[in-house]
Amino acid sequence: TSSCHMGISKDPVFVPGVWGPYFSAMVPGFWLNEGGQSVTGKLIDHMVQGHAAFAELQAKATARCQSIYAYLNSHLDLIKKAQPVGFLTVDLHVWPDFHGNRSPLADLTLKGMVTGLTLSQDLDDLAILYLATVQAIAVCLWSCRKRWSPSLWVLLFWVPVPLGILLLYRRQWQK
Repeated sequence: TSSCHMGISKDPVFVPGVWGPYFSAMVPGFWLNEGGQSVTGKLIDHMVQGHAAFAELQAKATARCQSIYAYLNSHLDLIKKAQPVGFLTVDLHVWPDFHGNRSPLADLTLKGMVTGLTLSQDLDDLAILYLATVQAIAVCLWSCRKRWSPSLWVLLFWVPVPLGILLLYRRQWQK
């Protein structure tokens, strides 16, 4: 349940805040660097399941034969008004390092934080907290990727797809 970028190169590349390089750790004859955040799936579960409206979410998702996350995504579309869904979190922000930071800061002592909370405990509030958490994880991954931009990399993105199958997507990046 981690979110990470894995970069391979023919020569070792040292990037502050990124793990590696490790020789032949993933692809024989290539150097591997890896950056990202640990237990991001658990973080999302923690934020959603710990909310007061979780029981209501479970009941509504079950009634529609949906996962709780599919239901939350459709609920966000319902409450977004005329602006893009990302604007729902303009006043709510999550620092996702509840379990320390693996990269790019490499500080296992960091703790997570949520700012902008209100006393609301309804399903709208839960959906927006879920969105803010996903956005925070995305920003963490973006900051890892930004650290790697000075070098040519072959980046491998692991994207979860239905039935637990993993899809490998390969793309070359160059500064």
